[in-house]
Amino acid sequence: MPQIEGTSRHQMQIFALEQAIAADNPVRVIDAFVSTLSLEKLGFLIKGEGDEGRPAYAAEMLLRLY
Repeated sequence: MPQIEGTSRHQMQIFALEQAIAADNPVRVIDAFVSTLSLEKLGFLIKGEGDEGRPAYAAEMLLRLY
């Protein structure tokens, strides 16, 4: 089973998340920083596909939680 990746931030839903967050909001710095990290080199385990339970959340997505 693949990891849960979340939805695209550019996908239009009721509102676009990119438009709802100001350009100078600190969460954009966190997002950019996490994008530059090599999670495997930092010791994060990238889970493979399994048959039991629900898919794991992607470590990159969890790091972006602020």
